[in-house]
Amino acid sequence: MFCIVCGAYNRRPILRLQTMAPTLSRACCLFLLLLLPTLAQANCSTTISGESATLVINITDCERERMEIEVNVYAPGVDGGVAQPKVSLASQCRQDARGLRCRADGSTVLAGAVYRYTDDTNPTCEGRVPGRRLTCVSGCRARLPKYLYLRPYAC
Repeated sequence: MFCIVCGAYNRRPILRLQTMAPTLSRACCLFLLLLLPTLAQANCSTTISGESATLVINITDCERERMEIEVNVYAPGVDGGVAQPKVSLASQCRQDARGLRCRADGSTVLAGAVYRYTDDTNPTCEGRVPGRRLTCVSGCRARLPKYLYLRPYAC
């Protein structure tokens, strides 16, 4: 028996498949082309999200290849709030091992805010992983969420 991924266990299958190589190559390419769109869709990192009385913030890369800040501002009669333009996280904030620091002259509601990583009291992944969150320590205006929660894409 010949395995395309692992190779053959003896020479005979390889010799028999040499004449079928173009067909197998096309079949493999077709299979990969059909599979790639689903793999691209599932390429999300950890999502960072928080909610205050007036807005919802989501920082995610699920729709693009870069992390983006999404803000919805609550408005009377508007389900889910009014979406603000999405902005690249890298252009507004710096994320490092200590937390998230946003530029004071930034164009989002996070401008001037500093968040530090802390342990969350709520575990993630159905209780298997200790939760992490970002806690606002500086530049915390009333509109901003005190906590931004880290939610892993896959557990």
